Amino acid sequence: FHAIASSLNITAEPARLGTMGPVSLDEVEQTGRVGAGTVTDFTQGSLLQLDACMECGRCQDACPAYATGKPLSPRAVVQNVKGYLKTVGPTIAGDRPPSEDLNTPAGPQLHGDTIAADTLWACTTCSACTEVCPARIDPVGMILDMRRFLVAEGQLSGAPATSLRRMENSSNPWGLPAEQRMEWAEGLDVPTVHQRPDFEILYWVGCAAAYDRRVRRVARAFVRLLNAAGVRFAVLGTEERCTGDSARRIGEEFIFQQLAESNIETLDKHKVHKIVTHCPHCLNALAQDYRQFGGHYEVLHHSQLLAELLHQGRLPLADGRSADVDRPTRRLTLHDSCYLARVHQIVAPLRKVAGSSLSNGDTLVEMERSGQSTFCCGAGGGRMWFDEAPSQRVANLRVVEAMATGADAIGVSCPFCMTMISDSVAQLSPDASVFDIAELLAERLPDAAGHDAASTSPT
Repeated sequence: FHAIASSLNITAEPARLGTMGPVSLDEVEQTGRVGAGTVTDFTQGSLLQLDACMECGRCQDACPAYATGKPLSPRAVVQNVKGYLKTVGPTIAGDRPPSEDLNTPAGPQLHGDTIAADTLWACTTCSACTEVCPARIDPVGMILDMRRFLVAEGQLSGAPATSLRRMENSSNPWGLPAEQRMEWAEGLDVPTVHQRPDFEILYWVGCAAAYDRRVRRVARAFVRLLNAAGVRFAVLGTEERCTGDSARRIGEEFIFQQLAESNIETLDKHKVHKIVTHCPHCLNALAQDYRQFGGHYEVLHHSQLLAELLHQGRLPLADGRSADVDRPTRRLTLHDSCYLARVHQIVAPLRKVAGSSLSNGDTLVEMERSGQSTFCCGAGGGRMWFDEAPSQRVANLRVVEAMATGADAIGVSCPFCMTMISDSVAQLSPDASVFDIAELLAERLPDAAGHDAASTSPT
């Protein structure tokens, strides 16, 4: 394996959760290929990882797709690619004449014969497999490289293909016009970068809060908290575009790059240095992906900023439950987003904010899998845009785990998690409620009564 990997003129890339290497048009023109269509398209680092696999199965045990009966086992992906490399390796290493190369249309193929397309599409890119692997093998990186090839070959259809077309044509996966991006802020004091050019921090609203009615309430609650704390913030308004996170992780690198370059140009034009967002996927794109294209920003999750405002005593919270908020006591549990807790190790701020939202009689309980050992909601890796049978919803397992704590409310910190967890709660436990942590904290503001009352109703 070392001889084969070393024979390829490729440098190894450092393994880091949540990252992907860029693809350049020059590279595509030279190779005529995007992604991994054959074993020689993998990075040297990926090929060397194959030899380190001990087949312990920890990755498979941690995989949410495998747990819900989907055709994905990270261990099987690694072992099948490893077996394929053994088949074609002698030719690559020069030990077999090229005429005997099995890596041709006449021989077994990486795609189809070795790895099925449905296996690749099942991945949520939650990185649990990489996190638990004692050898730090990264099946997600291999899967995403192979996805890129399938997308480039036109082997993606249905709902996810539609979302990609919408991102390309309308700059958001809903396909709605940019003119509607500020409808969520109606009736609130939400200055744009043009109205407040001396802003201290940019609030990146994201497509979900702009277009999804349920997630709009999260943005409204967060803005009320920002205004209550006297934060000088601004938004891009109609200039904001999708970060392209889903496009990149589905495998459409060039739609992602198109969106990234547009957003970086806009951010730099307005001299943005510090950004806050309530979406972990936007956070990951802005903080990690955009660096590859010259976009260097300090990016905070809204839980981090809210925790800091609480620490500074800048939020005027009412003592106990506000007299204007009439609700029974709450038993709350928290669901950690994979891209927040596992990829970026942001765990404590979520609990600081949730703890500060508790009123007299409320309790906070943890699920068995929490923090960096969280369990996926099923939406990552572009899975948000795939059709899925209710029986195979990853979030169903998570909601069962949440309800096992005796909780009647689930706190989330991601718009994708909000959607997935809410759908499963409606199916499995309709009496429970799902809230973003900003909504929970906003209930403690003295003027909580009359402000977005719907945000305190069960989802």
